[in-house]
Amino acid sequence: MHALHTIAALRKGYHVICEKPMATRSEDSAQMILEAENAQRTIFVVKQNRYNEPVQQVKQLLQQGILGKPYLINVNCFWNRNADYYQESSWRGTRMQDGGCLFTQFSHFVDILYYLFGPVHTKSGMVRNFAHPYTELEDSGVFNGNGLRSFGEF
Repeated sequence: MHALHTIAALRKGYHVICEKPMATRSEDSAQMILEAENAQRTIFVVKQNRYNEPVQQVKQLLQQGILGKPYLINVNCFWNRNADYYQESSWRGTRMQDGGCLFTQFSHFVDILYYLFGPVHTKSGMVRNFAHPYTELEDSGVFNGNGLRSFGEF
């Protein structure tokens, strides 16, 4: 319901702080952005991990060129939610209301990648549900992409 509530608030003239995921459909995200532009208001999606001290230190090292030119970035996330987590609320683990671990947990790492290196373009990927048969969604994914900024553009 993030899109519905965000758009309503924007139309009333409010700036919006939106919990992640911003939306579970790209069309909804695009509409939210358009509404914010039309209303001349800001949407802030909660992605607080980019402000963690280790991330800030890496950002500074990249900006100073101390780490050199990155050629490859590998991110692993081993977070897990057990059955109790999904049973706490009926919306958890549903495609329309939750979005799955790639939206709710791993999206923090996607945000950090974007924050540190700019847009990444996915070339291939796969998702699968290995250990959570009680959800409608995947619990694992692998993606390959490109799009690192040129050296010196940090």
